[in-house]
Amino acid sequence: MSTYAERRTRDVSKLTENKGGLTYLSWAHALDMLLKEDENATWEFLDETKYGDTLMVHCHLTAFGKVTKMHLPVMDSRNHAIANPNATDVNKARMRCLAKAIAATGIGLSVYAGEGLPDTVSAPVRPEVLQRAKELAEPKPAPRPDPFADVKEMFDAKVVEPTPAEKREIAAQLGDGTDKWFLDAEIHFGKNKGTKLCDLPPNTLRWYTDKWGRDEVTGIWKSGSTTASGQKQDRRLREALDAYQKYKEELSKPGKYAGCNEPIRIGDDSVPF
Repeated sequence: MSTYAERRTRDVSKLTENKGGLTYLSWAHALDMLLKEDENATWEFLDETKYGDTLMVHCHLTAFGKVTKMHLPVMDSRNHAIANPNATDVNKARMRCLAKAIAATGIGLSVYAGEGLPDTVSAPVRPEVLQRAKELAEPKPAPRPDPFADVKEMFDAKVVEPTPAEKREIAAQLGDGTDKWFLDAEIHFGKNKGTKLCDLPPNTLRWYTDKWGRDEVTGIWKSGSTTASGQKQDRRLREALDAYQKYKEELSKPGKYAGCNEPIRIGDDSVPF
């Protein structure tokens, strides 16, 4: 019968397998080598011990004139305890426990060298994860200053539409300083009746300024009312629109209000009332 010193030096590397980065000696090879050394060897499995929802298996091996007791958790391929293991899991754990008990006699013991060390990697790390970690570890170059930052800031500036109060302030600076009544002039007919010129949408105001009452060919304006009072109101509105036209031209000059430089866009030529 061989001694422990002889058994522990036997090379079993050709019989091992590698799974998930871990080296195993199958229970079949371990049992075969044991019985070659001691054909009278016997073993038995005790009842499992429960730890929460996991199990620990136990094996007693009688070989080489002594009893070796071994235990092992029911684990998966990554050596993590399995929660609520089934019969197949328990059976595999028992045979792994037997192989470990055989290793305690010296046969295949080298396979378990370092088993008590802390785990460093529980599973192979995917290549894309390693590449991402490498990219994050590399120092990032300082961002280059944008030579067009000032220009971009100028173009990204928010366009501000002057408020009615600001329009009146501009109007006060026009002409001879007389009251710019046209800002408060109101439409006296149609669905916009009672609306001040300064409160009309741009397209609607453009229609009143350019097309209301004008001949399509000559462009000459003429009141459409048939009564004297109606014609007076029409003329008053026309004067307000003409004055507003001059006011609008002043607003369109580059200056305080960025939004005044943009032309008024006409969606269609339909009458707004």
